[in-house]
Amino acid sequence: MFAAIVGATSLASRVAPEALRDLRRAYLAFCAREVSRPGGIVARYMGDGLIGYFGYPPAFEDAAERAVRAGCALAAGVAFLRPRPD
Repeated sequence: MFAAIVGATSLASRVAPEALRDLRRAYLAFCAREVSRPGGIVARYMGDGLIGYFGYPPAFEDAAERAVRAGCALAAGVAFLRPRPD
């Protein structure tokens, strides 16, 4: 699974660098929690996103379902992350 902040480049032009840094940290921490909750692992952080593995290295028969559930949790929860006002 790959998850990243949509529109991060345009967001960078609208908010203070410190606010973007804080938002990025909060987003990546949130994503890492949601990926690990169903047994996934964060394989790599890439800029404003991350890659999560499900079913590797520990194998799960329902790895695809776990990944979809994590993706749904990300989509539902990310709406609560907002950059702080300047």
